[in-house]
Order: sequence, then C-alpha cells, then structure tokens
Amino acid sequence: MNNQHSDQDQEITDLSIEYKDYIEDYNLLDEYLCLEIKKCGPIDYTYHKMMLPTSPDQDSCKQNSTQSRFESTWIGQILLKFDKTVLTLVIVSYMNLGFLTLMILSAKDYFKEFLGVTPSQLQTATSIMYLPWGFKVIYGVISDAFPLFGYKRKSYLIINGFIGFISILMIVPGIYEEYVFVTMLLTFAMVASASTDILVDSLLASEAKKDKLNGSENLQFIANTFSGIGGVLGAILGAIFTQYTHPKYGFLIYSCLGLSLFLASLNLKEKRISNNSEEQTTLENSYKQLLEAVKNKKIQKVILFQIISGAIVPRFSQYKYFFMLDYQGMSQFNFGLLSILCSCTLILLALFFSKMVQKYSYRQAFAFGILLTSFTTACDIIYVLRINRMLYINDYIMLIFTNLLEDIMQTRYLFYCSGVVHNRLAPSKVEATIMALFAGFSNIGFGVIAQFFGNFCAEIIGVNNENIQDIYKLLIIKLVFSFVPLTFLRLIPNKDEIENDVDLQRLNKNDDNKEQLLI
Repeated sequence: MNNQHSDQDQEITDLSIEYKDYIEDYNLLDEYLCLEIKKCGPIDYTYHKMMLPTSPDQDSCKQNSTQSRFESTWIGQILLKFDKTVLTLVIVSYMNLGFLTLMILSAKDYFKEFLGVTPSQLQTATSIMYLPWGFKVIYGVISDAFPLFGYKRKSYLIINGFIGFISILMIVPGIYEEYVFVTMLLTFAMVASASTDILVDSLLASEAKKDKLNGSENLQFIANTFSGIGGVLGAILGAIFTQYTHPKYGFLIYSCLGLSLFLASLNLKEKRISNNSEEQTTLENSYKQLLEAVKNKKIQKVILFQIISGAIVPRFSQYKYFFMLDYQGMSQFNFGLLSILCSCTLILLALFFSKMVQKYSYRQAFAFGILLTSFTTACDIIYVLRINRMLYINDYIMLIFTNLLEDIMQTRYLFYCSGVVHNRLAPSKVEATIMALFAGFSNIGFGVIAQFFGNFCAEIIGVNNENIQDIYKLLIIKLVFSFVPLTFLRLIPNKDEIENDVDLQRLNKNDDNKEQLLI
C-alpha cells in the first residue's frame, strides 16, 4: 500500500513539475492540483503543495468553494441580488419604524399622566398624529418630480432624519407642556417618519424587480423582521421609562434614532440626476405617469379596498388603553410588557407571513387577516365583560388574544399583505408615487377615518373615561363591522393576475425601453 502511494506521489510530482514549465500563472497550477486531490486525498495534496513553489493565490480553490457555498445560502443570494446600501437603509428605517412603539408608549403616558387628557382627546391626538401618513402620495410626487441636489431619495431621507431628531427633541425639556404644542411636534415627527417610509418603500419596490420570483416577499421579510426587533427594544425601554422614570427619556432616545437614519442615508448609493438629464421627471410628467398608472383597473380596485377595509371598522384603541389602566388597574410597566410580547410575535409573524403569501393566494392571505380582527374583537368582549374569569382563564392570557393579536397580528399582517401586493403593482419610474398612493389611502382609512369613526360611536353611545366599563358596547359594534371587508376581497388581485396584466406589462416595458435608451 505504501509503495502504491509512493508511486502516485512521484507521478503527480513529475506531472506538476512538467506542467510548471509550461504554466506561467500559478493560479492555473493550483487549479490543476485541486483536481488531483480527488485522486490522492488531502494528505498527499498537502505534501505536494509543500514541495512545489508557492503562489499568493494557493488557497483560491478553497476560498472559491467557501464563497460559492455562502452565495448559495439565502443571505448570500440576498446580498448578491440587491444593493447593500439599500439593504442597510431598509434595516435602519424599519428598526426606527419598530421603535415607534417607544414613542407611542411615551406619548400615551405623557398625554394621560402629565397633560391630563380624556380618552376622546387622546384618540383625537392620535388621529392627528397619523394624518401625515394619509398624504404620502404628496411626498412621493415631490421626490419623483423635484430631485433635491440631484437625488430623488437620498437628500430627502437625510432631511427626514434631521427633522425626526429635532422635533421630538424639543419635547424633552418640557418648556411648553401643552396639549396642542406636543401634538404639533409629534405630528412633525410623523411627517418625517411617513415620508421616510414611502421613500424606503419605493426603493424596496425598485429593488424587488431585480428578483421577479420572490424579491418582493424576501425584502418584506427582512423589513418586517427588523421592524419586530426594533419593536421589542422600543417596548422594553418604553415599559421602563413610563413606569419608573419619565416618558421624556423615551422621547430623547427616539429623537436620537433619527441620527441613525441620517447616517444611513448619507451612505446610500443613488444615481445622481443632472438638471438636463432625460431621467429628470418634471411635475407634469410625474402627473401624467401617475394618471396613466391609476387608470389601471387592478390599481383602482386595490385603492378602493384599502379605503373600505380600513374605514369601515371603527377603532377604540385609546379607550382600551384607559380601560386597562384606570378600570383594570394595570401598571404602565405591564402594559409595556404586552408591547414586548407583541413585537416578539411580530418577528415570528414575519416568518409566518413569508410562508403564507407563497403558499396561498393573496386573497386568502387577506381573508385570514380580516378574520383575525373578528376573532380578537370577540376576545375583547369576553375580556371586558369578565367572562374569562367565569371560565377560569387568567386576564393576561386573554390579553394575549386581544392586544397581542389585534395590535400586531391583525394590523401588521394586513399591512404586510398590502406591501407585497403594492410592490408588484407599482410601475417602474413612479414607484414612490404609486406606493405613496396606496399607503396614503390605507392610512387615511385605517389610521384617520377609523379613529374618528370610533370617536363618533363613543359619542353616540355615551362612553367616556367616567363610564369606561361600557366599552363592551363599542366592541360589539366593531365586531359587526369587522366582517364587512370580506365582501370586498374580489378587489384584491392574485399574483398570477398581476403578472399577466397586459396594461402593467406595457407600463413597465415602456420604462425599461427608456432605461435602455439612457444607457
């Protein structure tokens, strides 16, 4: 056996030396020896490497193999297909979006404990704060039609980071502890947050087109996962600050997060557009492109569904907040812990959602989210009427099926479904405008109209902070209306219907032809 190995060694060594005379590039010699390893094994290969002259790239075969294995993984494929600076910005932006939990917890505690507002005032302030999210189409049109310093996205993102930082920071000193002033500053911060969200979503829509098979789903998974991580960290800090210190520290930390967005935006790689460039989109052209896209029947139906499904179901989240703290005696810390559970579940939801939209049709995925609303509302009624105690079910167990599922599983789940559909429908070149149009109508319906609808129902029924225990009457109304969106599911197109839409193909083809002409 030893003689056989010795003969093999001598043969390979002779061949290597012979080839060395003809091969000037040592990389090719290494490649040759990498093939010979299959014959003589790793020990013999190492022996021959020691005998032959070395080169700087002797480990290239091993390195290429390791790199090839990494590139074949899911993360490797993501890094290969998509721009790394965009991925960084998406992670930072959605982390900030998750940290909105910290700001919201701080704002609720600040309004209730330090400004002494009523449930109706708190719900009104919340509606005003979310109003900027309803005008996202304006931010999209401005960024598409008026590039700032040659950039459609980058410059605006940098400005948003600064506005988000300074507007929240002004609340911290407590110089003007007034309801209107604090609401105004929080609204300014929401303008920056909403504008950032639509700009990042437009970058997501543009990047998703690089992988037509699962690009939209994979990018949404990344965004949702880091939003959940940010939500967990924000909820932990919010629980501590609202219970043991002062909510202004929550405002301080959230304001500093604007700087992270500022820095990530500085690093963004975006093609600069000159004033006389053919890529320059005028306001008139942007309007024409928007009008042409809106004429598409599928886009019209999705917009209609966003408004109806959001506005038709009244929201009473601030009334529940008063009920849990004032009537049930829950501490701010325990309320914050619920938010932590919600955010932890959000990370799991990202995994679940990714599988859901790949296995089932978009309509089926939406139907699941709508039914979650009905289920959580029924659990709310059971909890408020104390029926759970008759069934020997702990209050905190019930809260998992109310706050946990309603605030995160139901609302975020529907937003995720919408995000995937929006990414696939948005035509090239006007991604920001179309994404803003979708998100704007969705937020007007869900975040504004539904809140005011809830206030209107509370006024009619006569529920306020003095008889907050009557909130079950409001929840019964919500349960009845929660089934209505199911009747409009036909407005949502499935994946194959979007891909086979001739009109959408024409819009994207025209833009592809323009890009080829520019190249």
